[in-house]
Amino acid sequence: LSAIYPFDSFARQYHEKPIPQRSPSAAAVYPASYQLPFQMILQNGHPICWAAAAASIGLQQTGDYYTAEYIAKYMTGGLNGGDTLTALMALQSIFGLNGIDLYYAPYFSQIKSAVYDEGNPVYARIYGNAGEGICHAIVVYGYTDFEINTYDGLLIVGDGNFSSSRTVYFVTDRVFPYTLNGNTGYI
Repeated sequence: LSAIYPFDSFARQYHEKPIPQRSPSAAAVYPASYQLPFQMILQNGHPICWAAAAASIGLQQTGDYYTAEYIAKYMTGGLNGGDTLTALMALQSIFGLNGIDLYYAPYFSQIKSAVYDEGNPVYARIYGNAGEGICHAIVVYGYTDFEINTYDGLLIVGDGNFSSSRTVYFVTDRVFPYTLNGNTGYI
């Protein structure tokens, strides 16, 4: 369970293009639903979800467009291999952005703060239960906070396998289930 979260002020301070940023509210009051403008770069059938996620975050944060294939080849020399560390290195070397790896699932409040207050999408890894074979990278760029008994909320995510956004409904904070090809994993 882990997520790269959030991009730090160092990247904002030294990157040439200004990146709009909201001021955090004193009482941490968030709208019930919020979504960043976001375009998911596709991985086009290659096992480079990490590169698609990095390319998408880079595009959203800097306006610089690169394909997932370009990022994968630039970072690894091919279209196989790569992981979260490679994505972090790509964000830094190609886009001038820095991030940190929490190595655990963030709280819903952390996601809302990153997306709404800071204007940052969140790179997230999906891991499955033993034997399920799911290991995947997605980008969280929006949320809806429910106050009903069925769900606590949902995350709006980009997945390099799909051209449209997907939703992740959850009932327990920090337990965000995600299903891909019939297998369910968790952020």
